[in-house]
Amino acid sequence: MVLALLVWGCQTTPEGQESGSIQPQLTQQPKTSITASIDRKSVTLFEPLRPTGATPNHLNLLAPQGPSTPEPEVTEIDAWRVALLVPLTGRGAAIGRALLDAAQLALFETAQDDLELLIFDTQGTVVGAEDAARLAVADGARLILGPLFGASAQAVRPVVEAAGISAVSFSNNRDIAGGGVYVFGFLPDQQVRRIISYAAGKGHVAIGALVPSSGFGELVVATARIAAEQHGAGITRATYYDPNDTELSSLIRRFADYDSRKSALSAQKRVLLQKTDQISRRALERLSGLETLGAPPFDSVLLPAGDPELRGLAPLLAFYDVDPARVRLLGTALWDEARGLGVEPTIVGGWYAAPSPKAWGLFEDKFERAFAKRPPRLASLGYDAMLLAVALTYGERGANYEPAALTDVSGFAGVDGIFRLLADGTNQRGLAVIEVEERGVQVIDPAPSSFADLQF
Repeated sequence: MVLALLVWGCQTTPEGQESGSIQPQLTQQPKTSITASIDRKSVTLFEPLRPTGATPNHLNLLAPQGPSTPEPEVTEIDAWRVALLVPLTGRGAAIGRALLDAAQLALFETAQDDLELLIFDTQGTVVGAEDAARLAVADGARLILGPLFGASAQAVRPVVEAAGISAVSFSNNRDIAGGGVYVFGFLPDQQVRRIISYAAGKGHVAIGALVPSSGFGELVVATARIAAEQHGAGITRATYYDPNDTELSSLIRRFADYDSRKSALSAQKRVLLQKTDQISRRALERLSGLETLGAPPFDSVLLPAGDPELRGLAPLLAFYDVDPARVRLLGTALWDEARGLGVEPTIVGGWYAAPSPKAWGLFEDKFERAFAKRPPRLASLGYDAMLLAVALTYGERGANYEPAALTDVSGFAGVDGIFRLLADGTNQRGLAVIEVEERGVQVIDPAPSSFADLQF
């Protein structure tokens, strides 16, 4: 297996081009648009993107990790067409444009000029996604990348089923998987299993869970309970909070058993004050610097939150005497979205499960040089999805977008490490365990390099 990121190390600057600048065709946005009508609804289509003069070394960039399913012979055509369905206007437009930019980056770096990327704006709506999928099919798309949202992916399912093609959605909702729709996003239950198994292996067997009151929070707690039990640990407390509540002090106070531990300290001090021996006096002196007595009912806290929730909850835990030096904070890939975690002392030392940051750092630099902006964390999904399409297009025996090729058991590799799509429409990824440090993050348990090493 060769990481897709290796292509960046062998690229050269075109003659006459300044170092750090970009190729014109890479950043040129489609200029023309046309409007087509389906069931009296309009969808905006953009001029197809086709790379020119790209080097045909794609199979070395994103290769299956082992023997692949044989691809059938195919007839020669003018161009293979892959459609990208993302919101370029409306809800989620910023993420949609980043996914498009990343997909273009992968297309121009790795594909030949017989692969076209058809771009459709879903407008961030279910109706827009469904109509865009119909137009993509009518335009001859053999594979759809997207849409972004789970509800939109559900709406696309009947379209791709009827056409006999597949859609690789950027959603992370496993409930929408199946029927030709694959979930390509980072599944939260995999992240929870990874971090719980690692923490339990390091002796954290009494785990608290502080999660949002939502379906996501319920999934996290249910998964954590199973994972903890499998590794000889337990979820000793699970508390749900309202993400929209700006005042969570009372909830965290109860979660930490602050009042009972404070009362225990006061009671112990009263007992010692009644004694006059030197040992009691020394014990009283030691207690004078404490705020509570006894440990909270957990030795670690699972906190699957991104900004701004994470930066608000972690200090509150410390305020109510959940000492970060004694109680380990555990997180998911949502922590990756919060930049500069090390500036918050209460998060330093925390562990979370996510793709390895090394490849992401290379991608981030590449993206910023190309588009003069930093990518959001989900942008890498656009890059890796396009690389997947490239790998399927240029198999040893020709293009193959069939389910057997998409679900190759040996998997693929990209910016976010190894991944494979499963027959039920979900995915598996190799995740690292990362520790937050004052000046950044550090991988403390590497992501597996092959699925033979993957454990859940």
